[in-house]
Amino acid sequence: MRKVHLRTVFKIFIRDIRRIVTNWVTLTVVCGLILLPSLYAWINIYASWDPYANTKGIKVGVVNNDTGGLLKGFSFNIGDEIVHSLKQNDKLGWTFYNTKDEGIAKAEKRRGVRYDCHSRRLLAENEYDAE
Repeated sequence: MRKVHLRTVFKIFIRDIRRIVTNWVTLTVVCGLILLPSLYAWINIYASWDPYANTKGIKVGVVNNDTGGLLKGFSFNIGDEIVHSLKQNDKLGWTFYNTKDEGIAKAEKRRGVRYDCHSRRLLAENEYDAE
């Protein structure tokens, strides 16, 4: 097998660069091959950089029907804890109701359409702590 010197490799590289630069079609193709993947990656990274930046307009109705529970003499209410943490979270448009019917009635007043006021609903049932 013949040894290839670094000088020979460098000469081939320089010759190829000169040919690319002097031929505008080849230069355009090479620039496209260099720039398009970078542009594609930049657009995707920009699109998914902060997915929660514009979610405050998404309305989520929250009803807590959890009555709490008792475990080894310690009383707790997981539903209240969830509501407390959601009230501190401003990433979504949380709307809190005392009952499911109250939420439906307010949605009907605002929009006149049943269940269309909120994109999602979160309901903590009575048996939540029992499990």
